[in-house]
Amino acid sequence: MLWKFTDTSFGFVQNVVQRAPTRSSMQLTIGDMNIQNGAHCPLTGYRIGGQHAAELSLSGNVLTYPTAVDRTIRYELTVEAMGGSTATFAASITIDGCRAEVDGEKRVTLDGYATNVDDTTPDRTQLTTIHVPDFQFKEPACPFKEYRVTGAGADAGKVRVHECTAGGEAKCLQYDAAKDGQIAFTLHVLAYGGATEAYDSNINVNGCPAVVVTAGDFALAYTETNPTRSTMRREILDTGFPRSDSGCALQSYSLSGADKDLLSVTYEGFNAPGTMRRWYLNYPTAAEADYEYTIKVTAEGWKSFEFTGTITVSGCPTAAISVAKGGNSQTATSVGYTDDSGGLKLVIQDALTARVSGPQITRDANGDRIDVGDQLAAIAVPSFSYDAVCGTLSYSVSGADAAQVTVDGTSLKFDTKKDRYLRFDLDVTSTYAGSISTQLVSQPGYDVSETDKEILEAVNALRSQPQSFVAKLRAMRANFNNLLYTDPDDGWKITTEEGVAAVEEAIAYLQAATPLKRVTWNQYLGFTCKDMVLSQGAAGLVGPKDASGQTLEAIYKAKYGTTTEAGQSLHYGARPTTTEVAGVTSTAGEKIVLQLLIDDTADG
Repeated sequence: MLWKFTDTSFGFVQNVVQRAPTRSSMQLTIGDMNIQNGAHCPLTGYRIGGQHAAELSLSGNVLTYPTAVDRTIRYELTVEAMGGSTATFAASITIDGCRAEVDGEKRVTLDGYATNVDDTTPDRTQLTTIHVPDFQFKEPACPFKEYRVTGAGADAGKVRVHECTAGGEAKCLQYDAAKDGQIAFTLHVLAYGGATEAYDSNINVNGCPAVVVTAGDFALAYTETNPTRSTMRREILDTGFPRSDSGCALQSYSLSGADKDLLSVTYEGFNAPGTMRRWYLNYPTAAEADYEYTIKVTAEGWKSFEFTGTITVSGCPTAAISVAKGGNSQTATSVGYTDDSGGLKLVIQDALTARVSGPQITRDANGDRIDVGDQLAAIAVPSFSYDAVCGTLSYSVSGADAAQVTVDGTSLKFDTKKDRYLRFDLDVTSTYAGSISTQLVSQPGYDVSETDKEILEAVNALRSQPQSFVAKLRAMRANFNNLLYTDPDDGWKITTEEGVAAVEEAIAYLQAATPLKRVTWNQYLGFTCKDMVLSQGAAGLVGPKDASGQTLEAIYKAKYGTTTEAGQSLHYGARPTTTEVAGVTSTAGEKIVLQLLIDDTADG
């Protein structure tokens, strides 16, 4: 049987929208329903079923439903007719009372919300949180949904909606108070159902009027002890004039006071994006002087603070008398003199080039020393520098051999007829700072070869640490085959007299030896030894005497005076090279000393 609503009596609406709920129970009347052949098959009643049937009640053709909250109530209506015929209709009732306006009346209000906030004590270190008061709805059954912020402040990230507590509702605002300024935004209050209201708002961050500036780390009384004698400057850092409020920038610096025309404040920066302005206090240093000034510091918020100070230019008390070396300056205690061609040298630490002068200078056949006959050799005093503002320099000599050295302006003159040491002090005096004393000593071993230096180092190592040479001797032992020794330098075969036994004897001696004092180089002995070997070499001799038959001690006494005791050890052959055997390295000098220590006469 076909059921249908009649065209003339459409009393039942399947989908009802209730826009004016009473928030209590309301009723819906089910109108007449017609059926084909209805005159013979009348309706007998209605039944309610479906999802929310339990919340509904039906009395006759009157349906009662709740309207406490906005929602959609879904149910099914079944119509029954005589004879057992039925028809079921799906139906719904939508409660929709939460709307922005009803008949022009605003339904959202926010009592107690301040649309303009002044923050005069801003927190520059973190975001500031403010609470938004509870809002009210005209229709209390419409629940809160959310706050939103829009506008310039929100777009710039200066203000945002924030949860007041962890996991709570977002009913607070947070704003950035790092810098003074106005944060403009619009606060939107939204409820479910579309109810909303907008509030144009401003937060005025204004802490700089209360800022305080102090001198901080900037020394108002400053002494310049190393003046360049031109204009110098001091950088004015933020740490120099700190603010009580870091969010308030320093705007400018200016000068006043007695000497303000001699000083100046300048800045650099802001020439490229991201660069900061750097301020400088400039002052002259051409003369020793005191400059008085007052510096005015203006901070953001247009507050100004004045600080009085002095700049004292005082370079003379600490002005160093220095000597030019390699384009740099070093203290006079490092002064040295040298003839860079290998002749006479006078040095302390670092040598400065200064040739011995004189038209009759000649070299001997070996090119080792300078012979100037009876004339005085002259060597120039290095170019000492000193602050001209503080005075001039003069020179004099003192000390053990001062009588043999004379000062001629900026030159030193001395007799070079024979090899010797000259020890004296060069006194450099300024009219302001007094004097400094620089000892000049002829350099021991100025013409010593690298091999001789290695021999001296090896002798001292052997004397001070005798056991350190045991490993080197053991490395040599591996190159013996009975009396035959193979030189690791060139592979030559050398027949010895004692063979490996002499090496074993030397090892045993060193293992039992006690350390001895180190020895120093004696240049006069060095000269004598060189004379000896040059004489022997030219004549093809070996042994303890030179070509004229003199011993080393006799040669020394003839040229340099008496000596208490003298001895000699001679090494013949090509200069060895540094080698490594079985992980043990031996220098040329160490090999020579080891050969003399083993003391085995060799043929071959």
